[in-house]
Formats: sequence, C-alpha cells, structure tokens
Amino acid sequence: MAVFEVFTWTCMPDLAAHHEAVVEKYLFILKLLKTKMGKISSVKYFSHGYGDGNPMGGRILMVEYLSFHDYEEFQEALAKRDDYQGFQAAWSKLILPSTLKSSIWFDRSRSSWFSGQGTEVGPGI
Repeated sequence: MAVFEVFTWTCMPDLAAHHEAVVEKYLFILKLLKTKMGKISSVKYFSHGYGDGNPMGGRILMVEYLSFHDYEEFQEALAKRDDYQGFQAAWSKLILPSTLKSSIWFDRSRSSWFSGQGTEVGPGI
C-alpha cells in the first residue's frame, strides 16, 4: 500500500522568492536520494492559488512512498544528512510556524485511480 507524506504551510509573503529557492534545494536533495535509494515513488509541490484565506502563501508538498517500510527507511537516511538539517534550519525561518501541518496518508484504492485522457478505469466502473 502506497504511503503519502503530506505537508502544508504558509510561507511569509515578503520572503516568498527566498523561500522558493530553499525549497528547490530540498527538492534536489529528495531527487538525489530517490536516485540513490529508490524509496520515493513521486514528489509533488504545489502553491495554493485560490481560497482558504491566504491565496499566495499556501504550499503543499506530497512525497509518495511505495510502502510504510520505504517511508521509515527514507526518514532514517534523510535525518542523517547535514544538507537536510541545513534545509530545515533555513526553511523554518521562511514560514509561518503556526501554519505547518504534516500527516501520513495511506492509499486505499489505487486500482480505482485514473489520470489523463486515457480509458483507464478501476474495477466496477
């Protein structure tokens, strides 16, 4: 069962450009580790553009793992990296701390997912 690590937060509007540069470095770290370890299935980074009271500062980061075991192994490897510790220190100064939320989501019905313009459908559809 796939596992999604989901983070939501709001960056400080006057520091948005610097925030994006710091996040890009983190995404690069994730890409390096994906190549090295193969534990990450996908990474998606979004800017919240409409609704919820803060249209320009909201951010969402989703990291997909193939299993909970992959998630745990990846977290252990990430915690040992000095560049990740540096990212956390720099990033924490660029967000509104009270808006940071994280959660773990478990994929319950991937066979019913579809994407694109194709004819992919899950069972019973």
